[in-house]
Amino acid sequence: MLKHLSIENYALIQSVSLSFGPGFTVITGETGAGKSILLGALGLLLGNRAETQVLFDKEKKCVVEAVFEISRPEVSRILADNDLDEAEDGTLLLRREITAAGKSRAFVNDTPCSLPVLKALSAYLVDIHSQHKTMDMVRPSFLLEIVDGYIPAEKRVAAEYAPLYKRYVRVQADLEALVTARQAWEREQDYWRFLYEELEAMQLQAGEQAELEAVLSQQQHAEQIKEAMEAAQAAWTQGEEAMEARLTQTVRQLKKIAAYHSGLQAALPRWESALIELNDLQGDLRNWSGALEFSPAEKAATEERLSRIYALESKHRVQTVEELITLRDQTAQRLQAEDGRAEEQQRLEAEAAELKSALEALAVRWREARLEAGRRLMAKTQEALADLAMPDATLVLQWDEEADFTPRGKDRVRLLFNANRGGVPAELGKVASGGELSRLMLAIKSVIHENSLIHCLILDEIDTGVSGETAAKMAVMMQRMAQYMQVVSITHLPQIAAKANAHYRVSKQVAGDRSLSRIEPLDAGAHRNAIAAMLSDGTPTKEALEAADVLLEKGLYERGS
Repeated sequence: MLKHLSIENYALIQSVSLSFGPGFTVITGETGAGKSILLGALGLLLGNRAETQVLFDKEKKCVVEAVFEISRPEVSRILADNDLDEAEDGTLLLRREITAAGKSRAFVNDTPCSLPVLKALSAYLVDIHSQHKTMDMVRPSFLLEIVDGYIPAEKRVAAEYAPLYKRYVRVQADLEALVTARQAWEREQDYWRFLYEELEAMQLQAGEQAELEAVLSQQQHAEQIKEAMEAAQAAWTQGEEAMEARLTQTVRQLKKIAAYHSGLQAALPRWESALIELNDLQGDLRNWSGALEFSPAEKAATEERLSRIYALESKHRVQTVEELITLRDQTAQRLQAEDGRAEEQQRLEAEAAELKSALEALAVRWREARLEAGRRLMAKTQEALADLAMPDATLVLQWDEEADFTPRGKDRVRLLFNANRGGVPAELGKVASGGELSRLMLAIKSVIHENSLIHCLILDEIDTGVSGETAAKMAVMMQRMAQYMQVVSITHLPQIAAKANAHYRVSKQVAGDRSLSRIEPLDAGAHRNAIAAMLSDGTPTKEALEAADVLLEKGLYERGS
């Protein structure tokens, strides 16, 4: 129940503080006076978006604060989940602040919190019916919501359905993405397989390119190399001037005199070592020269191998064999990964089928529960409509099935309506007048809230389009609803205002160079005068006051008595 609401610096309101009691409260005033501004301010406390243009004084912050009396375990759970303290007196204090700079802050029991927390709490605190929500009656999603709310707790499957549906959506998305990827792969796999087989067939080795280039260079100069080696061997061993013989003779002569010269004696081992080293080098030349054979076929094979390597490097825009090897290995991994994706697709298809089967079973149970709840809801609503001067109204819920699962099962529903005896029910939005829609919405609200745990219902001009006897019947229904919940109605109708046990009047005044809204509680006398003014469209006349007395049925109004 809403116990207190205070508003500072919001829209046309400079400052207001209102206390609410149980039962039936009405708020009246001229059009544009600021009645609906109260709902806008209250909406801030329930998590609605804040904007700086709502500031009455652009230099000051806006503060909206409300106190609710609560006894809901769900509220306690939300507070606990968000590390928010509960008040010892069983109340809940909500506060929203909007600074002149546009920054917004929210508080629960004086502890800062996020807007999602306010939104979560609002579902258990108050039901606000704004004027535009009357057209919600034609929305299938709204109809599903109210039918679901009428399903007995033991037959509700939404809590089971929701996690399975989320998982199903994720699996379906993953499966679709995988299938799309595999389809793309089907178009490309021949290329990638050919690429891999081409690279694999080459049997590439790291460092191979440099080795082949060196081999080819040698093959290209084989005759020149052989001639040079043989010439060097001949110069070393052949003829009277052979270098080996001369160097050997030189070493022999130096040995004879080494004993007589210390420097020569020290250098002699080097001469001997040089002779040995040169003989070894000549041996290498003999071996290399003997092994070196010019083969046009081998040269052609080397050139062919290098040509294929160069062609692959050019094709794949790389510079080395090592890069080709990396590309080959990556391609192999890609081919192997595709095998894994085929297995993953099979797994996802199996999981999707399992989830679909479970969802189908839940959807069937949900449909059965909805059909039963819908029948009861429509029957009770028709009874309520009879109390609102529509005894012949007929309501029919027409059920269809969606092609696939939705967050709310597979059901789609339309409300068919007929206001007159013998008529054929047709789609609500096409046949119902504004007044009929208002009565229908009030009737449904009265039914769904009869056993509701939400103890505060705020109706913003739900009486639009009705008057006279029908208005009186709506007032009686609101009064009856107020016996088990707090009802606050913003209204223009005296028939409704007369049934209230608390009355606030909103008026617009001019202060200086601007307008502001003033909200005041009315005592019994002011309440009577306000109803008379509504009956006479202005200053109460004697006849209007007498008519107000008839409407009031003396003793119903509590404030000021």
